[in-house]
Amino acid sequence: MPDTNIVNQSGAGQHTYIMDTINFASNKTLVLLIAVSKFYDDSTIHPIPNAKQNIFLLKKNLLKNKVLNITEKELIFSLNETKTEIERKLTQVARNADTSTTLIVYFAGHGIVSSKNFETYLVAANTTYNFLESDGINITNFRNIIEGSKAARKITIIDACYSGSIHNAVSAVTQIANNDNQKFTGSYVITSASKHDSANYPVAKPKQPTYFTGKLIEILKKGINNGKDNLTIRDVFEEIETDFANNPAMTNPQQSGFQNASKTVFAKNKIVAKKVPEHIQDTKPKAIEVTALKKEPVKFNLFKRAVSFLI
Repeated sequence: MPDTNIVNQSGAGQHTYIMDTINFASNKTLVLLIAVSKFYDDSTIHPIPNAKQNIFLLKKNLLKNKVLNITEKELIFSLNETKTEIERKLTQVARNADTSTTLIVYFAGHGIVSSKNFETYLVAANTTYNFLESDGINITNFRNIIEGSKAARKITIIDACYSGSIHNAVSAVTQIANNDNQKFTGSYVITSASKHDSANYPVAKPKQPTYFTGKLIEILKKGINNGKDNLTIRDVFEEIETDFANNPAMTNPQQSGFQNASKTVFAKNKIVAKKVPEHIQDTKPKAIEVTALKKEPVKFNLFKRAVSFLI
């Protein structure tokens, strides 16, 4: 069934360059990996070095992904950038994704709910608590930029506290933009937490990824024991959801989708069960049924002579 309106309720410093233009081949996958691990203008916002580990490990594993078939050219990095830098880069990537492109946007870092307007903001390197509404990235605007792209398929993954608020953040403008694209096959969003929950990470182990992204990377590296040759993005979500449901220390990830984007093939399954071809299954020599031969004396005597000859 199509994924129309499905929602899962279960569960300032050194910056990289701003791109002037990006040229990508058609029928490609375009990926933007964003992580903010340091906060230069507000010491009360705790660093999250695990976010940096997230995008370096994701980059490594996505480049090995033979299904997505991406190169360094199609994988864009944003590490510890300001709000303006992140939004410009996101806008440029979204604009450069054409109608045959799968657009994947990933964000790792902090999410904060404003005490003034109660909206969720993704924290950039220059974000402060005092000026959150102007220095932070409004999560609704973040999704609207993605949904306004002409990309045929749009996949958004956010690993941040209170990130679940993005699931209801699609405006009428972006829906019109998608309806005007005849090649549009849907959008799919995964978040590490609901709009009410924080997202966990191993604070004492800064060189490890966050728990949510760590599980995502594990699936890319090892696969899922579901018998499928390829894994869809929804297969990946459901494996993370199942794993976290069995661990009370983990928050429940969330999903929402429109049309068929959740069926987008995301990775090669590394642990597909190997099946024996039918033409080989019955070629093993069968044991001689001596009991049956004893019922036929002539055949049994011939059998005994043959065995004694071989010995």
